[in-house]
Parts: sequence; structure tokens; C-alpha cells
Amino acid sequence: MLGYYEQIDELKAFRSLLHRSFSSRRDAIFECIDAISSNGHKVSSVVELSQADCFSRQYSSLTDAISDGVKTVDINEVSLKTMNRIIPTEAKRLCWLLDATANPRVHSPCLSDRSIVHTPNAVPGNKPITSGHSYSALAYHPQHNDHWIVPVSIQRVPSDQKSNEFGMKQLSRVIDSIEDSCLHISIGDSLYGTLNCRKESSQHKDLIHITRLRSNRNVWSRANTSSEGDKGRKKVFGQKLLLNEMQSSDDWDDQSQSTINGKNSKKVILDIKVRKNLLLRGDRKFRSEHYPLDVYCIKAIDEHGKAIYKNPLWLGVCGERRGEITLEEAASYYRSRYDIEHFFRFGKTKLLMTEYQTPETKHEEGWMLLVMLAHQQLYLARHLARSTPEPWERYLPVFKNKHSDQASTPTMTQRGFGKLIKKIGTPAKTAVPRGKPIGRIAGTLQQKRQHYDIKFKGKKNNIQLVPAINSGFEYDTIQPKPKKIESLIDQIKTELKKSKISAKDICERLLDSS
Repeated sequence: MLGYYEQIDELKAFRSLLHRSFSSRRDAIFECIDAISSNGHKVSSVVELSQADCFSRQYSSLTDAISDGVKTVDINEVSLKTMNRIIPTEAKRLCWLLDATANPRVHSPCLSDRSIVHTPNAVPGNKPITSGHSYSALAYHPQHNDHWIVPVSIQRVPSDQKSNEFGMKQLSRVIDSIEDSCLHISIGDSLYGTLNCRKESSQHKDLIHITRLRSNRNVWSRANTSSEGDKGRKKVFGQKLLLNEMQSSDDWDDQSQSTINGKNSKKVILDIKVRKNLLLRGDRKFRSEHYPLDVYCIKAIDEHGKAIYKNPLWLGVCGERRGEITLEEAASYYRSRYDIEHFFRFGKTKLLMTEYQTPETKHEEGWMLLVMLAHQQLYLARHLARSTPEPWERYLPVFKNKHSDQASTPTMTQRGFGKLIKKIGTPAKTAVPRGKPIGRIAGTLQQKRQHYDIKFKGKKNNIQLVPAINSGFEYDTIQPKPKKIESLIDQIKTELKKSKISAKDICERLLDSS
């Protein structure tokens, strides 16, 4: 761990690099990032950041910084610059976390490329979906015990692409940008274990891809090809195995146990078993028999041998160098995957990640970049920014046991970041009044923004207009398809049989009523 003054110098160097990364509106952008880092937890909207002590400009400079400053830079280029400054060059292993999160924009008809995305919904009976954008996040995990992660790339997923496949391409670009040949370990949930994701991960020899497997998934053992004289193509896939049935089997290649701390500091024993060199189905372009994987079965039990959870955790580990990690390391790596969920929660509640309301998709992507840079800045200040505890917090372990090498949580770091930047200064120049602009000329007409429909994935129902039975029927595309006269007659006959009324009686009554 670096000393106090070395950490100060590292933070100053990062802030200087960040300031130089923007060619236009750099001072306003930098003050906006500082305002997010220090005051994001105190406000409920983006415009309120202009009241922060570190923001010396007017509220209109926030929008101006994003529209004229962030819009003109390459987001990938800025992300790679800051990532190379944070990730240690001497690291032999780099752990990457992959996941996607939604930015709900239900009441934004002028926002382009909106689609149906997944988001938690607490209302019983409602589907966990909303309309908006999906953002794929790639984060570096430093493997500390303080659950800090460093987001290195947050990009919007186009509506015509899948978030898991888009995230794997993100990972490929980052791995290609790192010159050192170190071991990369990527971790994702079951969504990142599909055929296309495994196909993308197989292109990197130094990558180990760890994903969760569904318990009802089928895997295959390799077929026995020792028999000679068989004509034709040799059989590759052997016995078909169901993961649910494998847990009661004794045919495991290796087994181990490790102890971790669970809830309330209770000891939890992880019983880890592995079956090596199993196969999943591929396609004609991806010969999956050349890319086997190891299947892990992890059960959590207490000191008395009783299972804590009903079902075990199944993991699939693929990659040429998958044998370099132990059973305990594979379980520990996947446990760290949940730290990216903490980042999403912290970003949405404390960094205003989903609070920027704009009709421009490009501006929304730029705001996500500023939120990511603000979190990177807080990560570098986790040992420097000490916050004063509230009266009800002074007995918490983080304040009661103060150690010099103990990092603050993201929330505690954000509380004390405002005092820290007053101490170390800022490379941004203070705003100077330039006079009052003439503003919009009287009589100028603003062009109305275009409205965009929400894009639904899958096949669309083509609604055709058919001549209706009634002449007064209005042709509305929202209305259902009108029925033909033959189908209507059949329906009337069926109803008459049920009610035991003859057609003659109905016709006489209709004539009398007319």
C-alpha cells in the first residue's frame, strides 16, 4: 500500500490527466465531475449540482459542458486513458466484472432508440420491465476486502443488440488495449454463458471466463474414441449429463472445502466439487469440442453440516488457462461478482446515474461517462477522504476501529471528498464573467423534436385493415381485426343453440322492434 503523500500525488496526477482529456469545456466538465463526487448524495437532480462549493459556474454550464464538451470526445479513448492510470502495471492477474443495468426513460418520447429493458419491479404481478436504455458496464476488481470496484467502460447497448454479447465485445477491446500478457479473469452471471459469449471468450488465450450455469442445463462428457476400425466421423459427445442429477454422483475429478465469514460473522463452509473437460453444444462455426469447460458444484453448509441454501451453485469455467486457478479461487472470484451490483446501487442513489433527463441520446451517454469518472476518482481517494461520523454512526466498526490501512466505503469517501479537494486544489480555472449573451432573437421559431416509438424485440404483429361489417366502423390500427360475415353467422348460430331460441323468433322480434 502506498503512503499518504504518494496517494495524494497519485490522485493529483489522475485529476490532471482527466482535465487534459477534454479539449472543449474542460473546466466546466471537471467541476461537474467534482460536484458529482462530493455532492451527488445531497441533491436529487442534476441541476442542483450547480450549487456545490466546487462548481463556480451557473447552472446552464452543466448542460453546456455535456452538449459541447463531452459530446466532442471519444468515450472509449477517455476510458482507456483513465483505466491505464488506475490498473497496476505489475499485476499478474486482472479480474473483470460484466453486467448490464437499465436507465428507465418512460416519459421521454423524443429520446431515440428506446426499447423494452429489464428492471426490478416490486409490484406483485407486474413484469420486471420498463422502457428506456440498457447500459453495459465493465469493471475492474482489485480483489481487496473492501468490495471496491473500478468501472472502466459504461456504454449504451443498441436496441438491435444483446447486452451480454455487447459486454463481451467490450471486454475484448479492453484486453486488446493492454500490452502486458497477464492472465485475465472475466466473471458474469448465467446470461454470459451463451454460445456467442463463449465464442467471443475463446478468441483470447489468456482469458478465463467464469459464468453461472442453470441447474437444468445439460452438459456432455467427451466420447471414448479408443476403438479403431470405425468408419465415418468419430463421435465427439459422449454421455449426456443433467446438472441436477450430477450433484448426487460420486464421479468428481477434485474436491475441496474452504471456510468464509457469512452473516453476523458466522462461519460458512463451502463444499466445492469439480468435473473437468465437459462439453456444451456449439454450431458449425464454433466447434465446442475444442473448447471444453470445467463444471463446479458449490454447496454452502454450516458447522453442523446442514445446507444453508436449498440448491447448490453451478459454475462453468472455460479458457485454455483454466487449470491455473484453484477450486477456492474459482469460488472466491464468482463471489466478487456481486460487488458490481453494489456499484449500480451506489451510482443510482449517490451519483445520479439515472437522473439526467435529456432528449438527446448522445448527451445521456456522455453523462454516464462523467458518473464513471467520478467513481474512479472516489476509488483513488478511498484512503484519503475521511468523513466525520454522524452521532448515530460513531459506534460502527468503520469508525470505532480506525486503522491507517483501512479504506472507507464509497458513501463515507463521498462525504469527505469535498474537504479533500479543497486541500489538494483543482486544475480547473475559475469562471470569469464574459458579459450577457444576446440570447434567442425575438420571433425565432424552434423546430419541434421528432417523436420516436419504443422498439420491441422479436417479430412484430402486422395489423391489416379489413373492410368492416358496419359502414360506420372507424379504421383504427389500435382496434382488433374486424370479423368476416361468415364467421359472425357461425357465432350467432352457436349462441342460438345454447339459448334454445330459433332463428325465426329472433328475426320476428328484430322486425317488430324496427
